[in-house]
Amino acid sequence: MLAGFPVENKKALSSGAEVFMRSLIEMLQGSKHDCSVVFLLGNKRVTSKLSITETKLENLKVFKIKAHQGVLATLRAKKPKLPEITLQTAKSVTEFIKTQSPDVIVINGYSIGNWLILQAGHALNIPVISIHHGIWLNDILSHKKGLMITPSGEKLVRKLEADIAKMATKQIFITESSKAEYNRVVTKLNPKKVVLIPPYFQASF
Repeated sequence: MLAGFPVENKKALSSGAEVFMRSLIEMLQGSKHDCSVVFLLGNKRVTSKLSITETKLENLKVFKIKAHQGVLATLRAKKPKLPEITLQTAKSVTEFIKTQSPDVIVINGYSIGNWLILQAGHALNIPVISIHHGIWLNDILSHKKGLMITPSGEKLVRKLEADIAKMATKQIFITESSKAEYNRVVTKLNPKKVVLIPPYFQASF
């Protein structure tokens, strides 16, 4: 199972994570692998119930899942505690992942949505591979006014980002500097869990 950011509109691709996601999908299309792709989208309705749409892309099953993730409530938290809606949605995402029974989960990039999938894989004892594309909090702060993130929100984001090192089976970094930065500002890495793969490579499965 591959989870990441929506990449259907090639002209709208803006980040390295999105371009990388498109490349992974194109590589998997037509392969012999039984693979599904999950796009976890936002939902303005405050509900932990998932709205799931399933489509096909050649041999790939594609799930578009709308879920209220509590993004703004997390970023603007007054206390370093995840919103109840995020915790409830985490349970719903875990139940969905359980119905799919994947052998392995690959999360590309990071967000609260990808954390929901990470924690689901961890809870279900499914191996999770995380592909890093920089420091998540830095990406948030680079937006205008940092999306009005609070000090408690920053602590929450740091904790969720550190969960990758705790919950992921393997972590893939594309540069030494990216790995060093995560190790310095997020949390210490376990060398046995870390793999360095340069950004330009021809993958074969």
